[in-house]
Amino acid sequence: MWSRRPVIIFRRITGFFIVAYGLYLSTLTASVIKFVVPGIGAIGTGAATGAGIGALTGVMLGTIGVVTGGAGYAVGATVLALIGGSLGAAGAATGGFGFQVFKYPVVHPMFWLPLVAIGLVLIFRPKHKEDTN
Repeated sequence: MWSRRPVIIFRRITGFFIVAYGLYLSTLTASVIKFVVPGIGAIGTGAATGAGIGALTGVMLGTIGVVTGGAGYAVGATVLALIGGSLGAAGAATGGFGFQVFKYPVVHPMFWLPLVAIGLVLIFRPKHKEDTN
C-alpha cells in the first residue's frame, strides 16, 4: 500500500497557492480621477468663519486707520467682517477645486474570500483515519 504523505504535501502546497492567489486578488485596486468643485456648504462655512474672525478683530482692536496714497480711511468692525467674510469665501472656494483620486477594489470580495477559505481548508484539513480492512 502506498503512503498518503505525498498527497497531503500536494494538498497543502495547492492550498497555499490558492490562498496566495486569493490574497493577491484582494489587493487589486483601480483608480478614477475626478474634477471636484466645492459645495455651497464649504463656501458658506468659510465665509461665516472669516466674517466672525473679522468681526472679533474689529471688536478687540476697535477702529483701525488705513492710509493709502495720502488718503486715510477708518475701518470698523463691519468693514473688517465684510473683508474677512469675502476672504474666507474665496479661500474656501479655491481650496475645494481640484482633482481627486478615488480608489475602489477591482475584484469583489465575494470572489476572493471563498478562494482564501478553500485554500485554508486544504492546508488545515484534519487527517482522515486509514481504513484498517
